[in-house]
Amino acid sequence: MALNKFMHPRNLYKNKKPNFQELALKYPDFRKYVFPDVTGKLFLDFKHPDSLRQLSKTLLEDDFDLKMELPLDRLVPTVPLRLNYIHWLEDVLAASKAGKCIKGIDIGTGSSCIYPILSCKLHDDWTFLATEVDDKNFMFTQKNIETNGMTERIKVKKVNAVDDTILCDAIKDESDTFDFCMCNPPFFADHVEAQAVAKSRSYSRADPKSVCTASFTEKIVEGGEVNFLKRMIKDSMELGDKIRIYSSMIGKKSSLPPLKEELRKLKKSLFQESKKERPPLVYQVPRAPTDLDYDVAHISARIKALLTDLKIQHDVTLNQKSLVKMTLVAKENTWSNQRRKRRQKAKEEAQPSKNSFAPTEGTKDGHDDGSDGSEHLKGNSPCEEHISSSKEQKAVPEENENNNHPNIGLDICKKIFNPSKSALL
Repeated sequence: MALNKFMHPRNLYKNKKPNFQELALKYPDFRKYVFPDVTGKLFLDFKHPDSLRQLSKTLLEDDFDLKMELPLDRLVPTVPLRLNYIHWLEDVLAASKAGKCIKGIDIGTGSSCIYPILSCKLHDDWTFLATEVDDKNFMFTQKNIETNGMTERIKVKKVNAVDDTILCDAIKDESDTFDFCMCNPPFFADHVEAQAVAKSRSYSRADPKSVCTASFTEKIVEGGEVNFLKRMIKDSMELGDKIRIYSSMIGKKSSLPPLKEELRKLKKSLFQESKKERPPLVYQVPRAPTDLDYDVAHISARIKALLTDLKIQHDVTLNQKSLVKMTLVAKENTWSNQRRKRRQKAKEEAQPSKNSFAPTEGTKDGHDDGSDGSEHLKGNSPCEEHISSSKEQKAVPEENENNNHPNIGLDICKKIFNPSKSALL
């Protein structure tokens, strides 16, 4: 677990990031695995199994006065993550009003037996039953329990990996009841799934900061973690109150829905039913106060026009007299502030052409010599209407005193719109 704001509030490492420089000065074995950058700051190679193992051993010794032996070819426990699980269990036990002398079960304790040992270090009244399937892990677990003086409080039991049950066989000879069980199950069903998960990470997501040192049995189990935890759920139905609280870590978010569904089926969960599918959105198009035909064809045409205006891709998948279906694809938000955009468009359309008679670069009159001035008489200007009206009333003879005048159109406009006069003609 990264040292971030989502860690448990009581987690020692939430606000205390390990100081590699201090640890290197204090522990010579740790000093071998750190290296300085150009500024002198020390770094650790989290991709190297030796470095990862030594970090966990150093943190356990420095912060909890625990000495651990960890093999290189087995899972190296991440101390902040393990501590987080323990603090979460503390909260659950407090909420359930558990008494003193807490008894827990750790399923698959690993080579370190870190959950039982660290829990018993933090709580003098906790005891544990730990289970393990791997021979090498079992050997290291017993050694770590003895080294830290926990033989009276932690019992480790070797179990069979091919058993259909996870808990029932492990505690069938136990007369005590237990307050909780905890587990960090194998995540994957096979190597193919493990590789697929690694390759499915998005390019925007950073690569894992540390290397995985887990053995085959520690990371792979038939059916993956979903099947493993379903076996635990089945055991809980048989054991009932023999264990008051059943808990486990989950490695993949995709495992949650099938596990929730399993619990709902067995009526062992307070999880709500999956959200029901929302009913389709129904909207009745009101009759327009215009002469627009109120039928499917005309309304669908209007909708397509609106979608085109909004730049929303749309394809008609069904076109019948009484039914039209469309598939819409909106690649960006083009519909926000539509009211403001319509007002702006209407305002622009209502305004006359700006500077219709303003002089342009060239002559003083605003057009090049030799032109007829028609480029400056665009739109429905009053001068254009006057010229058009004059032509309708009386034909202009071919030979006129103004025929050879190159600026006849502009001169007419000047006579009509003379700024020196107080009124128009």
